[in-house]
Amino acid sequence: MSSKTTKDISREQRPKILLLFLLILTAVVTACQAAPATPTEPVTPSYTPPYLRFHVCSGQAQLERITASDQVSEVVATAQDTVEVKDRIRVTTPLTQEATLCFDDDSQLDLRAGSVLELRASDVLPSLDIAIEQGSVLLNTEAPSYGVVLALGAIRLLNVPVRVEVEVDGTSLRCAVHQGLVTYQDGEEQIPLSKCRELQVSEGTSPISTDFCLRDATATAQALTPTPTPRQIVTRTPTPTPTPTPTPTPTLPPTRTPIRPTSTPTETPTATPPPPPPPPPTSTPTKVPTPTPTFTPTPTPTPTPTPTPTPTPTPTPTPRPTLPSSTGP
Repeated sequence: MSSKTTKDISREQRPKILLLFLLILTAVVTACQAAPATPTEPVTPSYTPPYLRFHVCSGQAQLERITASDQVSEVVATAQDTVEVKDRIRVTTPLTQEATLCFDDDSQLDLRAGSVLELRASDVLPSLDIAIEQGSVLLNTEAPSYGVVLALGAIRLLNVPVRVEVEVDGTSLRCAVHQGLVTYQDGEEQIPLSKCRELQVSEGTSPISTDFCLRDATATAQALTPTPTPRQIVTRTPTPTPTPTPTPTPTLPPTRTPIRPTSTPTETPTATPPPPPPPPPTSTPTKVPTPTPTFTPTPTPTPTPTPTPTPTPTPTPTPRPTLPSSTGP
C-alpha cells in the first residue's frame, strides 16, 4: 500500500515540476534577451583649451609629435588641419621659409626662417610654454596663457595685449617688447620690460636693458639727414685767342703837289631890316578902347663868320750864279 501511495504522489508532482522548470527556463531566456551583451558607458569628448589648438596659417613648417616616452612621430597637417598639443610638438622652419602658427584664441606666433622650438602643455599653470632652441619668434596675443622658456631664463606675460620678439642665437638671447608688459626671470632675478625696452643676455655676463625706440628714431633721423656732398670744382683752361699778325703797310714816297693861290671873296654880312611898325588905329564914332601897341623886338643880326684866308706861299728866289770878275793886268 505504501508503494502505491508513493507512485500516486510522484504522478501528482510531475506536472508541477515540469511547470516550474518551464517557468525557470522562460525567465532565463527573457533575462538574456533583455540584458545587453556588454554594458557600455557614454563617451564624453575631452576638452582642449583654445591655446592648445593651432594650425599653420601661412608659410611652411615641419611638425613632430613627441610623447612622454620620447617617441617621435611626424604630424602631417595642412593649413586647414587643427593640431592639438597633448604632450609636445616640435616645430621647425626651413632655412629659406618662414611660418605663422594661428591659435584658436586668435593668438599668432611668427617664426623666422631657420627657427626650432617646442610647444609644451604646462603641468603647473593652464598655459602653453614656448621653448625656443634656435631662431627668432614674434608672439602676438591678447591672452595671458603663454610663456616663453629659454635656456638662460624664462619670460612671463604680465599685462596683455602683448607683442614681444625673442631671438636666440647659441648662448645669447635678445628680447624686445613692442607692446604690453613682460618680465624676464633668471633664478631669483626678475627684470620687468615695458614697451620699447630691449634686453640682451649672454652667458656669463649681466643683462643689459636699453630703449630701442629711441635708438631707432635716432638712426632714422640720421638716415634722413642728407650728407653734404663736396662740390667738384671744374677748372677751365682758357683757350688762347689768336692774335692777328699785323700786315705791313707799304710806305709811299710823298708827292709834292703845287699849291696855287686862290683868292677867296670876302662876304659882307647883310643887315636884316627891322619889321615895319603896326598901322595906327582908326578913330571911329564909337568909343572903343585903344589897344595897347605891341612892340616886336628887332631880332639881332647873326654875324656870318669870315673865312680865314689861306696863306699864299711865297716863292723862294733862285740865287743867280756869280760870274768871276775879270781883273786887269
